[in-house]
Amino acid sequence: MPKVPTTAGEIDIDELGPVLMHEHVFLRTEALQLGWPGFGGWDAEAEVAAARERMLESLFERDVTTGIGDTGFRAAVLKIVTDEPGMTPDVERLAVAVANVHARTGTPVCTHAHAPSQRGLEQQRILAARGADLGRVMIGHSNETTDLGYLEQIIAGGSYVGWDRCGLAATVPLAGQLDTLATLCERGYAGRIMLAHDKASFTDWFTNAEQDFVLPDWQFTYIHGALLPGLRERGVTDDQIEQMLVRNPREFFGG
Repeated sequence: MPKVPTTAGEIDIDELGPVLMHEHVFLRTEALQLGWPGFGGWDAEAEVAAARERMLESLFERDVTTGIGDTGFRAAVLKIVTDEPGMTPDVERLAVAVANVHARTGTPVCTHAHAPSQRGLEQQRILAARGADLGRVMIGHSNETTDLGYLEQIIAGGSYVGWDRCGLAATVPLAGQLDTLATLCERGYAGRIMLAHDKASFTDWFTNAEQDFVLPDWQFTYIHGALLPGLRERGVTDDQIEQMLVRNPREFFGG
């Protein structure tokens, strides 16, 4: 039985309940901490061990096969980040390293993709060119667009759509996100969608009070408290909801 590493230890895929596919424990900004140590309340000694200088691929591979630093926790996914500037040389170097480690280890890949500029498609191209299994790839932040054509291209390429900034209305109003997600389910794509908030319990960018003032809906409770009721009102079935929250993550991690 395939297993997935978690902070509670490795568990069987079949034991996974509802899974929120993209959340954070910490967000630490290296430039801020180098210039202003302790900015935002970050305590490096208490929060993380010092980084070790290692080659990219060996670093990534160790994280998924042995553990992250000295924590004893294996990473469950690899990560690619492509924002609006696109696949710059440095980003492509990282993406290629991730693709190579994925090919060697079979570890699934989650991405940060700037949806308005359709960056998920170039992520798929880079990964596919290096033999990646796009069925083990989730293209993230896909709820930051209402372009169904783009979303359907991601799905046609074989990847999962990461509807993983739920409650965050910075790009698309929440009602528009709900309408788009319900339409995807209506078109039969619930089997290629996974949900999350992309929220952290701590970030040195803003205090929780500042975030709550600007983005009051961006809470860890938003999916179950608002998104799911909104989907049901739009005709999405409980079976489709279970598909997105439970069965899809099982298949994603199980391979």
